[in-house]
Amino acid sequence: MVHSSFKEIRRRLRRLPAGEEGVTGLETAIILIAFVVVASVFGYVVLTTGVFATEKGKEATMAGLSQIRTTLQQRGGVIAVKSSTGSTVDTVMVRVSTMPGGAPIGASDLTVSYLDTDQSTYPSFIVAQIKGDGDTVIEPGELFDIEVDLTSLATPLGTSTHFIIMIQPMNGSTLHLERTTPDSLDAYNYLG
Repeated sequence: MVHSSFKEIRRRLRRLPAGEEGVTGLETAIILIAFVVVASVFGYVVLTTGVFATEKGKEATMAGLSQIRTTLQQRGGVIAVKSSTGSTVDTVMVRVSTMPGGAPIGASDLTVSYLDTDQSTYPSFIVAQIKGDGDTVIEPGELFDIEVDLTSLATPLGTSTHFIIMIQPMNGSTLHLERTTPDSLDAYNYLG
């Protein structure tokens, strides 16, 4: 009976394909190390991407806060001053201040642009202090008039004319003033 069991085992062993070897411990270790290396590289890439995205998000938030802090706000209406020689506007005045708790804005950091149906230009302007500490820096709690000189326009600003004036701080959002002159001009015209 023992002899027949050995014959049976021998017969089954002969049926196994010849030249087939099992996976050794060394090969298993190499495969395991390869998986660990790939997983660690993938983990590093994921963590680095997350840190980079977080840093970019922080930069965007800080830039947005900086832009909001350096924003002008209109304080009162827009006044159009009639020229002494005819029915055109020589100067447009607007009173401004910084946003509450905002950052100071220097007069030299402002850009003024003018646009109507006939032209687009960058006119000269004067920043005049109404209430403040005597300098030309618009600081919280101070009031300034920005007087935009329109005497150099190719087509003078006349009656019933739609126009836009944009006042842009270097690092802030634009103060957009869109108005229409009245049908007849007085010396000083409140445009709202």
